[in-house]
This record gives sequence, C-alpha cells and structure tokens, in this order.
Amino acid sequence: MSDPKRHKPLTAAKRQDVVRSHLLDLIEKLGPGEPLPAERQLAARLHVARMTLRRAIDGLVESGELVRLAGRGTFVAKTRFITPSRRSSFRDEMERHGMAASSRTIEFSVEDAGARLSRKLHLSPADQVVRARRLRLADDEAVALERIHVPAAMVPGLTADDLEQGSLYELLVSRYGIEIGPSAILIQVTSVNGAEAELLNVPAHSPAFYIQSTRRSPEGVIVEYLEAIYRGDRYRFSIDDTTENIEAEFTAPAAEGGPDAPHDE
Repeated sequence: MSDPKRHKPLTAAKRQDVVRSHLLDLIEKLGPGEPLPAERQLAARLHVARMTLRRAIDGLVESGELVRLAGRGTFVAKTRFITPSRRSSFRDEMERHGMAASSRTIEFSVEDAGARLSRKLHLSPADQVVRARRLRLADDEAVALERIHVPAAMVPGLTADDLEQGSLYELLVSRYGIEIGPSAILIQVTSVNGAEAELLNVPAHSPAFYIQSTRRSPEGVIVEYLEAIYRGDRYRFSIDDTTENIEAEFTAPAAEGGPDAPHDE
C-alpha cells in the first residue's frame, strides 16, 4: 500500500516557494536586462495557474530581482553593486563591474560645524567643515546621493571640482597624506522622497538604503562623516565581521523613511 503522505497536495505557500525557486533559477540563466517569457508560457512550463505565477513574479519585483516596464513586459533587474569597503572608492567598485564612474557636485560650502556636526566629527561648533552634496553615477546613471562632511583644516584647498574629478578617498590619501583606518557604518531601509527621486531618476517612495558612515584615521581621528541614499534596486551590502569573509545580502522592501534619513524638502 502506498504511503498517502507521499501524495499530499502542496499548500499554496509551498507552491509559491516552488515557483519562486524556478523563477530564480531562470533569472540566473537569463542575466541582467533579459526579458522573462510571457506569463502564459511560463505558467504552462511550470504547471501552475497564472495567478500563482503572477504572485511569485510580484514578490520578485518587490524584492528587486525583476522589473516591470509598462507596455514592454517583465525583465531581469540590472546588476546590483556590492558596496565597497570604505577604504576603497566608488570608482574602484564601478570599474570592477566594467562601468564608468562619475560624480556631479550639487552643493559645496565651507561653514561652521554647528552643534550636530561638531558632535559627529568631534570638533568645536566654531570649527570649519567642508560640506558637499554630490550625485554618484555609473555609466551616467544616478545610483547614489551623498552628503559629505570633512574637517576643513584637514583638506585645505579642496574644491567642488576636485570631488567631480576624482575619489575623495584617493584625495585624502594622495594629496593630504591622510591614512584611512576603520569605519563605522549604519545601514537603514528607507524610501526616497520627491526631491531625491528626481535626482536619482526613480519614482517617489522607491525603496532605498540610508547610510551613515564615520571614517577614521588609524589613530582614531575622524576624517569624514557621510550620509547617503543608495538606490535599493542597484545595491546590496557586504558585511565585514572581523574575518572579512562574511557576506549578507539585503533587498529593500518599500518602506517609510528612516528616523534619521536626510530627506530634502
């Protein structure tokens, strides 16, 4: 007599898992930018109802593995960048992906640190700070929006053009002789507001990562405080946990802005 447990029908949740697994395998075979077969064809291939298939596809769109383009269909999402160590540069990371990195400086000023930044940079409120806001681009596509804060005394003569022409990390090392040690990094899931969405060329409320980073010298002196918005559809994060070998990937669901997210009006 056959074991009835062997023929127990799959639950709806289990069917979703099976379909999702098949779709992920297909995504790996297709590669970034490739179109998914038509839903009718996929449903027949996987022997599932189109509604079950559509729900699985919806989940992969939400997690950023797939993208829907109106009137064109569903496509495998573009390659996501793994964020580099704060001891390497954005330019280095883009070169690893065979893409051209560039920056556009939106704001640049030298001002008193004030109460908040003096705490972040361990300065006096009256000390001068270089403040810059810049858009980071990969092959001319905006992928991140950064706010940079550096003690002005450490970077005399730094200009907005410098931040467009090269890497701040490389400038700190080569021009100013500042060695870079450990960094403290905070990552939060958020969503972009209207102004950020326009700069990043994504819909308002698109998922994103909000980053706070404090970069120090080997002696522990703070040399930069960074706040940034990274597009959730283009980034994943590598977590360095003393062994420098541990990675954890995160995909950002749609979410409201984090409590400390620097949203512009």
